[in-house]
Amino acid sequence: MDESIVVRGQKRTERRAKSKTGCGTCKIRRIKCDESKPSCNKCVSTGRKCDGYESPFRSFIPELGSRGTGQQDDIEQANVGTRAVLPAEVEILSRLFSTKTMFDVNLGCEEESKQVLHASLTQAPLRSAIASLKVLREDLESSLSNSPSSPWRPETNHEGLQQYSKAMTGLAKSLSLPDRTRVPSTLLCCETFISIEQVRGDHVAMAQHIIRGVEIMREYGARPCLTHAGKLVPAHRGPLPLIDVFAVKLFAAPCRFKEQPAVVGAHGGTAATCDDQRLDPENQKQLKNLATNTLVFLNEVRHVQSVEDATQLVSKKANLLKSLNDWLLDLNQIQRQGEPIDKEPLAVLFERVFHQLLRIFTLNALDSSQSQDVQIAAEKRQLLELAGIVSSRVQAYNAGWSAGSVFGGERQTVGV
Repeated sequence: MDESIVVRGQKRTERRAKSKTGCGTCKIRRIKCDESKPSCNKCVSTGRKCDGYESPFRSFIPELGSRGTGQQDDIEQANVGTRAVLPAEVEILSRLFSTKTMFDVNLGCEEESKQVLHASLTQAPLRSAIASLKVLREDLESSLSNSPSSPWRPETNHEGLQQYSKAMTGLAKSLSLPDRTRVPSTLLCCETFISIEQVRGDHVAMAQHIIRGVEIMREYGARPCLTHAGKLVPAHRGPLPLIDVFAVKLFAAPCRFKEQPAVVGAHGGTAATCDDQRLDPENQKQLKNLATNTLVFLNEVRHVQSVEDATQLVSKKANLLKSLNDWLLDLNQIQRQGEPIDKEPLAVLFERVFHQLLRIFTLNALDSSQSQDVQIAAEKRQLLELAGIVSSRVQAYNAGWSAGSVFGGERQTVGV
């Protein structure tokens, strides 16, 4: 028995030694790297992007699983704050923001990535959030590569969840202090939490982070606002991170997705539903155009300088909301009459969530009234209901792939 313990310990030591060599991509995939420079042949031959041979977040991320004292955190923060953010780090964090980027999708979140990394130089909660996102994402990719027929279980990744808990605890502590200067880092934490929950597959928690982030933006004046009395309230003195813009980028990026075949169980039940119904391509194109128009509108609101400018945008806001309503009417006509929403294909449900977010973001911007605030509250409740349906369906989807592995094919990840 003692010998087996020693052997196991030796094996663990050997694996750790091997993991220190090889490129970042091969480490994630947990395969042996040929260590060719500047890019390994295994990545090049399979069409993957080689992440190179240095840990991209070595200075931002504390040792995983460590429980440092406050003094250690101060030393760590001082050491981190003396370095600059590298372009490669910005690019890598931008890819970590969404699981869609596993399929070479460009989110266009380089600016958000840069903001998060710069703030993490002095904000320990952000460093822990980045650590959590990195570890959970690597674990997901490894699961998809090594166990395509088994659903990934994020709850088993104790390192990632510990860092997430550390980030939330640190953020809660900082928010207990009456300091408005902490608002930007709070919103950046919110962005990272959104991505963490998207990787974990908890779309309800993801929606809650989005909602809370938008509320903080509104409370602290991320954009100018037109009051009931027709006066223009200027924006926050310094530009704040924009949760709504970040969320639109995550949802607007193309998603590689397919429904798996139905699997008949031993007792005649099905592990997953088979439904080839999709959004009409034209309808899907219209939603992407609406997302672009929403981003344009939000940017125009951000640069409002006068009441006259704001008044002109009120009309544009009404037209955008009407277009969003028309899109939803068209979608409901495309789907089978009388079919419950929770029976629709996941691709359709994700589009419904995206549409709901666009409505909330548009309603929140520029002006408000008591009736509009009531409508926004109702829209948020509906978003959480849709997110709950999506989370349940994603679990069934993953279970379906596990049970349906006999059909062959490549398992796809499901994301926003």
